[in-house]
Amino acid sequence: MPEDDYEVQLTVNGVPVPSSSICNGMQWNYWCMFHTLWYRTPSIQSITPLTGLPGTVVRLQGRIFTDVYGSNTALSSNGLNVRFLRAYMGGMPCNLLQPNSDDLYGLTLDSEYSDWGYMSCKMTGTYVEVTGVSPSEGSILGGTLLTIQGHYFDETDRPAKVLVGGHECEVQSVADTVITCRTPAYEWSNRTMFPGGRGFKMEMWNNTNVLNLEDVLNYKSSRPGYSVQWVDSLSYLWPTEIDYFVARFSGFFVPMETDNYYFLIKGDDRIQLYFSKTGHPDDKVKIAYLNSYTTSFFTSSTQRSEVMLLEEGKPYYIEVLFQQYTAVSSVDVAFFKERSFFTAQQTVDAVNEKQIIYSCYDILDEKQVVHFEGWNPAPSVQEVQRVTVTSGCFSLGSCDYTYYTLSYGVQRTGPIPVSAPAQVVEAELNALWTIKPDTVTVTKQGPAAQSQYTITFSSSRGDFEELSYWTGGSDVNITVTEDVKGKADLQTFTLLWGGIPSSPVPYNASADVVLSALEDMVSAACPKKLLNVENSFVKYFRDYETDSTGLCFAYRGYPRNSLEVVFTYQDSSGASFSRTTVIPELFEAGDVWKYTCVNIFGDLQTSFPGTNYNLLEIHLYRDTGDYYIDTVQLGRTVTVADPNGDQQ
Repeated sequence: MPEDDYEVQLTVNGVPVPSSSICNGMQWNYWCMFHTLWYRTPSIQSITPLTGLPGTVVRLQGRIFTDVYGSNTALSSNGLNVRFLRAYMGGMPCNLLQPNSDDLYGLTLDSEYSDWGYMSCKMTGTYVEVTGVSPSEGSILGGTLLTIQGHYFDETDRPAKVLVGGHECEVQSVADTVITCRTPAYEWSNRTMFPGGRGFKMEMWNNTNVLNLEDVLNYKSSRPGYSVQWVDSLSYLWPTEIDYFVARFSGFFVPMETDNYYFLIKGDDRIQLYFSKTGHPDDKVKIAYLNSYTTSFFTSSTQRSEVMLLEEGKPYYIEVLFQQYTAVSSVDVAFFKERSFFTAQQTVDAVNEKQIIYSCYDILDEKQVVHFEGWNPAPSVQEVQRVTVTSGCFSLGSCDYTYYTLSYGVQRTGPIPVSAPAQVVEAELNALWTIKPDTVTVTKQGPAAQSQYTITFSSSRGDFEELSYWTGGSDVNITVTEDVKGKADLQTFTLLWGGIPSSPVPYNASADVVLSALEDMVSAACPKKLLNVENSFVKYFRDYETDSTGLCFAYRGYPRNSLEVVFTYQDSSGASFSRTTVIPELFEAGDVWKYTCVNIFGDLQTSFPGTNYNLLEIHLYRDTGDYYIDTVQLGRTVTVADPNGDQQ
């Protein structure tokens, strides 16, 4: 299983449990998921032997984590509370205990500090062993009762099937050691060899040395030094005492799945691989060869065949020629197929597919037409809105530290005191680029228990949307009403793109004027008051903190509503102190960049009267999420009086 996070799904009597009923509908919660890690996953490094009859004791080496079987021992020898409960091989039980005994076939860790070791178990399976067939002759019309002797005949996975001459023999009975079937009628064919049971025929000629390995294709059993045996795979290692011989393997390869395949060979010393796509031995061709020993399948390009599309269930004839000189003698034939359930992260025998995707498409410039119909200039009417601000601070006699902001469109003013005079509100609104190039005039009236502002838009654009506001959760109530709905004189129009308005454009403007207005909408711009920060009031400006007093910066995200300041100063008696204090600052959380200024020097003078103030550190902290800081300025004075007024 690849290392990843997995959702756990449940079924009850074959019916899936709805996701809403798993972990209260939060099935992807960390505690409701299954997490796999490569270093916590048992893995097999080697299996010996690779094939065998049922009852063979198989040894598996790898990361097994434990040398405990069952539940009678608390801990493994490496200290882990891990144990084997059961083992399977090919879906069939593999017994760890010897028959009628509590002795294990083998379960050992490499050391008391290791997770690696080996386990041995006795396998069961459906490997069929045929030992004899009788009678050896029968009627060509069929109907002969054929008896097949052997071992491990079984119908657990599927009904037994017998082929005679490539045609099905009707099974009469099946027992563990005997199958009887009635033969079919003979059908003429030019084939002289048919696929039979599992494995390959291996013929050897000892004391033989050839110049051309192809000559072994024509060797007969009558040649001196001949011997024959049946092997169950094309991975074979001879005893080291046997030198100077040649061998020939022959048999059939039957794919389990239709797919693209290619074959690989390796060994010591010389090998040739032949393959017949028709299944007839006479049609075989050489598809790979090796002229000197190698322990890798990838030493030479000649070790690999071409890619072939092979069909499921169709027998393909294979023949392997081998020549040994001295020392080690071995042969290995492998194949790769394109489709697999495994990845390279799961096994070294898998290769991840890589694909290159090329895409092409036609790029078409969008065209829009702005058409004015019934466009008749008329006298304009200026928009008038009334903003009423109430707060509990009025009853306390001071509202200088209770703030709110107003906004038009996507831009917002800086903090405005609840009791601010009309001039302050007017300056804040006139700084909004969503209102520019137009302006507003503000007058203040109303009782002492509230602030009421009349805002007149000095504009011929006509109707304006109502102003929005933000209080930051403070004790402030605001209402905005439209006293007079504006009416445009239709001398100009404004384009809106992504919520950003253009500057007013004359209705009969040229194409160049309209283009200029559109380009301005998508151009980067900075507040004018930020463009000239290198002046006599600035101590240092390099986008990070310095040791000056006035602090201005841009922020985005979720900073905590305060600044922690570390500083030194002298009191009225001349004594020096080092202090850490928190300066309240109201940040507007969100994913939009905002700009703010803090009069650190003034706040410190108010709370800690004295002289010779030296700023050492400024700390900001996250609140409910991450935040970003940019354009940091430290100087004697703040850069702007209305920090958000010229925001772009």
